[in-house]
Amino acid sequence: MNRQNVLIYLNSTGNEALDCKALAIMEEYCNRKGYKIVNSLGEFTDLQGMSPCIHYMTVGMAAKKEIDYVVTISSSMLGNTDNALDILADLEDLGTFVESVADDMDDLYELLYDSSCEETEKDDELSGFLAYMKNLFEAGNQ
Repeated sequence: MNRQNVLIYLNSTGNEALDCKALAIMEEYCNRKGYKIVNSLGEFTDLQGMSPCIHYMTVGMAAKKEIDYVVTISSSMLGNTDNALDILADLEDLGTFVESVADDMDDLYELLYDSSCEETEKDDELSGFLAYMKNLFEAGNQ
């Protein structure tokens, strides 16, 4: 089953005309892609990015399989790189992805996947070291 339910996220600029235009652009983007808009959320965070409250609400919607994508105008609406990576990681773990009308999410996803690989390599190295130490001490205690 190929679901394509979308949550539209707008980090408000505080300018009603700009925000309405951004919302219309995101709705048109979703229509062109054949997505079903299930909800639209907007918040004003002084251009700081997605708030923790909305972040976790979005994760909850993804966990309940209510959404497959979050669509926003640009990656910067999610916040700084660290905040954006946290959001992407939490959603990606649940099979939900973020797209932007500006098509500027690739760099963030590359960072997300690169850091995942580095963590896995570090985890493998640590696991190997711990197994070696365990075996060393078990052999010494026989």
